[in-house]
Amino acid sequence: AVVSTQSTGIIEWVNLYDDKFYPVISYAGAVLMIVGELVRKVAMITAAENFDHIVQSKKAPEHKLVTSGVYSLSRHPSYAGWFYWSIGTQLLLCNPVCACIYAYASWKFFEERIEEEECYLLR
Repeated sequence: AVVSTQSTGIIEWVNLYDDKFYPVISYAGAVLMIVGELVRKVAMITAAENFDHIVQSKKAPEHKLVTSGVYSLSRHPSYAGWFYWSIGTQLLLCNPVCACIYAYASWKFFEERIEEEECYLLR
């Protein structure tokens, strides 16, 4: 991801320097990044010890399903926050190619991860 961002950024900067920066798009990307990061952090804080970066296949005795706070608005707020943050990074850089690639890759990653988590929750 970093290599694709840097390489497309350099190519666009060299070839399109004068036309590369669009303040409205860049500012929208910054807002999307900040909001996405805040949503993700609030989700992690709300879930507290119930949050883990690794999908859990077995329920720990102390583990509880969190449905309050930001989790009452979204089933996967941490994923939503990361999704919007990642797209925001590319909009901030006015990098349309990587914005589309990041959106697609993030969507596919979380689609598969959520499906896996749901299977474990239904057990």
